[in-house]
Amino acid sequence: MQTKVANLINVQLFTDALNAKLGNAIKLAPLAFIQNFGSEQGGTISVPKYEYIGDAATVAEGVAIDPTLLTQGTVDLTVGKVAKAVEITDEAVKSSYGDAIGEAEAQLVKSIASGVETKMFEALATATLVYDAKATGKVDTENYFGAMALFGEDQDEEHYILVTPADSAAIKAHANYVDGKFFEGTVIVSNRVPAKSAYIVKANAVGLYLSKDVEVETDRDILTKTTVISADEHFATHLRDQSRAVKLTLAL
Repeated sequence: MQTKVANLINVQLFTDALNAKLGNAIKLAPLAFIQNFGSEQGGTISVPKYEYIGDAATVAEGVAIDPTLLTQGTVDLTVGKVAKAVEITDEAVKSSYGDAIGEAEAQLVKSIASGVETKMFEALATATLVYDAKATGKVDTENYFGAMALFGEDQDEEHYILVTPADSAAIKAHANYVDGKFFEGTVIVSNRVPAKSAYIVKANAVGLYLSKDVEVETDRDILTKTTVISADEHFATHLRDQSRAVKLTLAL
């Protein structure tokens, strides 16, 4: 009896593996607010958005505090889908070299994560806090602190510095780059950062809403003796808090 891909794929185990690895494969996951939504939901989802209650006021002794109503609005987001499929021959499975099914799993994780992350960076590009760093054209001490100043007095929170591979060289050569951090910011290097740009982003600035599970399906082609494995993920993303992301323009 011939060993075929269809005999070796356990769809549930394959799905579990993709779900377990997807979060770690998305570079922006550490700085995102991530929430699952039911797979039964359709083209749009409504996510909560709280309005700021305003600054505290000075209250004289014996005077009652005037309560402010905590209001919650919603934002409607379009649910998108990223999908990819691979086709594996029976010969590839029977070969003693490599692990075709394991490679398919790794490639699908990378592909789906990349598709989701592309949209997350598009969300970041809508940042309204912009710092012009043209003086030196790189993320250095002056431009880092200049961009951080746009956060106002809220500069002590955890934050991330997103740079291109080309612009990462200047940061890594800086005396204040230690153990993956530039001053207090964790550096993330990504090809998806636009050329001559950078971002400083606080945690939970970007919202990522994922369908509960990646969906995996298989189909057998009896004529070519191949098995197709497809995977797709439904998701929505947006810049959920404009006050938590600064875009730096680095062009001279």
